[in-house]
Amino acid sequence: MARLFFLVCLALSALVSPPAQLQARAHAQLLSTDPPSGAVLAAAPSVIRFSFNEPVSPVLVRWLGPDDQPLAAGSPVSRDGTLEIPAPTNPPQGTHLITVRVMSLDGHAVPVSLAFSIG
Repeated sequence: MARLFFLVCLALSALVSPPAQLQARAHAQLLSTDPPSGAVLAAAPSVIRFSFNEPVSPVLVRWLGPDDQPLAAGSPVSRDGTLEIPAPTNPPQGTHLITVRVMSLDGHAVPVSLAFSIG
């Protein structure tokens, strides 16, 4: 009787618990940025890189210059977990803030940001 009870519980748990491949994935996580957050650069970078632990799709990119005015960055390109954003032409010296929203493989939007200074 105990063996039958055990087998019934085992069968029910298999029905209730989804297989590992069907369980929810974690959202994309930011691994690093280039330049690093908080960096002070002598010259403006030509491209900004956000590296994630999985491939992502860009949804929104916003680049604010030192006067909090939006700057026109180039179109973002995403390859193998790295999002590259071409820098605006001749960005001014001072602190820049880039905010990005990417779509994770699990379909969730993930916001990240980067602040660095030029000059």
